Amino acid sequence: MNDTNEFQTLILAALLHDIGKFWQRTSEPLSEEDKRIMPNCCPFYNNNFTHLHVLYSGRFIREVFQNRFPKAENIVLYHHLYPLPKTVSEDFRYLTKIIQLADWLSSGERRGKEEEEIGNPKKDPLVNIFSMLSIDGKPTIEQYTPLTSLTLNLENLFPKKEKTEAIKEDSYLKLWQEFKKEIELLSTKNLSNIFLTQLLYLLQKFTLTVPATTYQDRPDLSLYHHLKTTAAIASSLWMIDIKEEKIDEVLKAICNQEEEKLKDAPCILLSGDLSGIQDFIYSITSEGALKGLKGRSFYLQLLIESIAKSILKMFNLLEFNIIFAAGGNFSLLLPNAADAKDKIEKMKYLFDENLLIAHRGRLSLNLVYREVRYKDFLGTNFGKLWQEIKKDLLKEKRRKFSSLFSKQNKIWEILGPFEEGGERPVCQICGEEMDSDENQCSLCRSFEDLAYDLPRARVMLVKEREPQLIKKRAKNWEELLEAVGVKFLFLPETAEKENAYLLNATDFLSERNHYLGFRFLAQNAPMIGNNVKTLEEIANTSEGIKRWAVLRADVDNLGKVFSIGLGEEDRTISRISMLSEMLSLFFNAQVEKIAREDKFKDNLYVIYSGGDDLFVIGSWSILTDFAKRLYIDFRKFTGETLTLSASIYIAPTKKFPVYQSADSAKEDLDLAKQGEKNKLTFLGKPIPWEHLYDLEKIKEKILILLDEEGPNLPRSLLQILYSGWLEKEKVERGETPIIRIWRFLYAIKRLKERYEDYIDKIDELEKCVIIDKGLNPYLDISVRWVELLTRKER
Repeated sequence: MNDTNEFQTLILAALLHDIGKFWQRTSEPLSEEDKRIMPNCCPFYNNNFTHLHVLYSGRFIREVFQNRFPKAENIVLYHHLYPLPKTVSEDFRYLTKIIQLADWLSSGERRGKEEEEIGNPKKDPLVNIFSMLSIDGKPTIEQYTPLTSLTLNLENLFPKKEKTEAIKEDSYLKLWQEFKKEIELLSTKNLSNIFLTQLLYLLQKFTLTVPATTYQDRPDLSLYHHLKTTAAIASSLWMIDIKEEKIDEVLKAICNQEEEKLKDAPCILLSGDLSGIQDFIYSITSEGALKGLKGRSFYLQLLIESIAKSILKMFNLLEFNIIFAAGGNFSLLLPNAADAKDKIEKMKYLFDENLLIAHRGRLSLNLVYREVRYKDFLGTNFGKLWQEIKKDLLKEKRRKFSSLFSKQNKIWEILGPFEEGGERPVCQICGEEMDSDENQCSLCRSFEDLAYDLPRARVMLVKEREPQLIKKRAKNWEELLEAVGVKFLFLPETAEKENAYLLNATDFLSERNHYLGFRFLAQNAPMIGNNVKTLEEIANTSEGIKRWAVLRADVDNLGKVFSIGLGEEDRTISRISMLSEMLSLFFNAQVEKIAREDKFKDNLYVIYSGGDDLFVIGSWSILTDFAKRLYIDFRKFTGETLTLSASIYIAPTKKFPVYQSADSAKEDLDLAKQGEKNKLTFLGKPIPWEHLYDLEKIKEKILILLDEEGPNLPRSLLQILYSGWLEKEKVERGETPIIRIWRFLYAIKRLKERYEDYIDKIDELEKCVIIDKGLNPYLDISVRWVELLTRKER
């Protein structure tokens, strides 16, 4: 067996070493063969054989893959025997020890435990990881993730308060049968990188909600994330050619908690992100800009993905070594081999040079790395390392193109100028100089083409290219990505299915189709015929005043969530990876699911959503509903533990520059985050989310009274309400000694006298407006909201 096959066998064993826990919980009995080999494979503790799941894992590989991978079968059968008996065959002994060590490091908290799962694993669902977060010192309350497969609709994953709501008697059996049916589609395939990647996505689909263990106090780690990080660590250990004696030394030190013997670093944690994103995306004119805006935003996501993929390819690694990748940044676990740092520096130089040439310094890559010692995987240490590398990234942002500093000519290129000057035509979208007299440059036109292809695509085809130096400014969005090392195609279908990801659906394996995996992304676009709507067309769909608006939102207190939210003992590599990916999953999948609903799909455009934030352009009158729905679903998805702050900025005119709207929306978002956070800034005023519902109620009651086919009260009602609110404000500012609410009440009384048939409806409004003998502090927003909704405009 050559090295490639041995590596792939190791990864197969890593990805399936605990799959038996899934099968065991279906109440599947041990086979006669399982019973026969039990004394050889299972630890013996307190007069009982434990860790019986290894028997199911071994049988799974044996039966599903038809005895084709006996070495992987034996690795998983023996991986819980510590110390490993000398009778274990040399043929798989070394690889088994790698899996043992990777398993322990992945878990972080485990120290060669001997006990089997306790309680009733079949009735213990996955504790929702968000419900265990605490950033304010308050005690956490467990909630439970339903045992189900992954789809675009994350409502299936919203946590439940009771275990019985999250898991039923037959939940494991049903999920297992679905998993078994799909994985058997891989049963006759040869071991390959494509096979392992498909297996990884199947595990994500079916084991994301399966607890990795139930012997802990809190089974809050998914089996998928444990298997994935085990594979990442195992691959790194194999790549550094770790010696068997070293594995024995480290395992022993972990068992004895001798951290002084765990200072060697087998891995590197590498993190990267882009600088210049805001200027690159938003510094464009409004005229014809919407299609290009989406294309630019998505291009940056593809750029960061292509950089991550290119680095993995350089190290001969696969996707399981991606600890996190979303929101314009990524973190990879790499082997700390002798040439690893040289490889990283060479890649950084190539990326820097290509970005400088392709985009003339407008975009730059920040890339930092730290060694990961064995001790860093244990207890709280990985969480500390994670925070340190995030600080390193912030420092690196002040050292753009740092890898090029050693060459004098590159310094002049970095400092510019990049333009030739003189009388030259410029692109009306981005302002760059052009060689032709056309209205826009070829790069901006290509971003529009990308935005055109994206909503029509069913698959994303990915082809590897050899990284190379780009010669001049990028002429289209594909050019730099191919120079980095990846070609992307967005197609309705492709014959090259095993190099393609199915978009926004998880049924990537079927009798007819075998795609590489699946991908969630913001794909929906508001269309008229064959074209994406313009800003003006979106504005014209608004109720009342015809304007488009911008919604920005991001997660509150994210730094604290990762630094202290998981607690001292739970900041393991697996949990940090899980927490990051689950947040990203919401912004990639659930946001797209909401955007596709009939109420929203024709009126808004998700320009960007990923990681922990989003940017949406849409009809101003529909964005409040979208924001509210987004907030409700996010709160449900995170078990009411995390919050969002958001802003809606209404463009003053239909042709108002997008970049100015983006800047104003960012200022409003910052306003929402002042003080307690957890607010929506709307019409320039930060409003706690819980008050938004009261404002909507007031708004609806005013609209009923103004309805021309109903009460048809005069618009002076708006002035009465607003004047009352102004009086309240004067009192709060000390300009008036007492609130002259009697004026407001008198005006309302006169309305009742004039519109006797609608006294009940006026009373309903009055009750909503008056709070504790005063006026609702956000009444002005309701009034302005109604004024915009009822303004006549063509």
